[in-house]
Amino acid sequence: MVFAEPNLIADIADSAHHYPADLTPYVSQDIVNNFAPGSLASCTINGKLYCLRNDLAQNMLWYNTKLLQQFGYTVPTTWEDYQALGLKVAKEHPGYVIGAFGDANAYYEYFIGSGCPTAQMAGTETVHINMADSHCTQMANLLDPLLADGAIAKFGAFDPGFVKLGTQDKILMMVAPSWFGQYVFKPTYKTPNGEIVAGLPLRWSSESTARTGFWGGAAWAISSHSTNPKGAADIAIWMSTSNAYQGTAPTFPAYLPAAGYCQLKTIS
Repeated sequence: MVFAEPNLIADIADSAHHYPADLTPYVSQDIVNNFAPGSLASCTINGKLYCLRNDLAQNMLWYNTKLLQQFGYTVPTTWEDYQALGLKVAKEHPGYVIGAFGDANAYYEYFIGSGCPTAQMAGTETVHINMADSHCTQMANLLDPLLADGAIAKFGAFDPGFVKLGTQDKILMMVAPSWFGQYVFKPTYKTPNGEIVAGLPLRWSSESTARTGFWGGAAWAISSHSTNPKGAADIAIWMSTSNAYQGTAPTFPAYLPAAGYCQLKTIS
């Protein structure tokens, strides 16, 4: 079995590799129904279920409560508000940033997160990409002035230059996945406890709901060459659904009963 992002599993489901096995015979419909709506879409190709999502890794708006209070800013709720605040930050507090754009992950944060169809699986050997879609061009127009003014750093989130901004407490906010708190802000950017908050994902002002997109959110798959597919599938099911495992992880489970267990555990 393998632990990888669903798009990588899809890459090796083609006729040249034929790696992942169809899990449909081993996973009950009750289990499938308990996954978050849409979370298994990237695992399902031509009606066959090739993987089970471990976590959603949904994008959200992380923001520094201490700096926001110090600067007198409010948390943006729309992409348009986010842009306006970024331009204000560049003018009033140069050197502070509201995001990172320097590697492929930026497409997960901004473009996929705003509804831009950058890489939608349409089959085992077909990908739908349409950068002319209005959601793509709208996001490009939003980002250009922020990059030009320095409000969004031209670094990847793990580039030394951006890590330095983090350790210097220069990150006012950034769009990043749900696992960033435990795995990045705390160990990499050295953000003090209680200073960074995971806020709701941004939405376009013309839309009533937000699109989160994702960055990460790996899945469990098994090899089509396995000599014990039932045993491998049982492990994949346990890893993706068990409270004993999912309840200890600082990520958001794709399996909703496990997500509910995590929430109750946190409250208690």
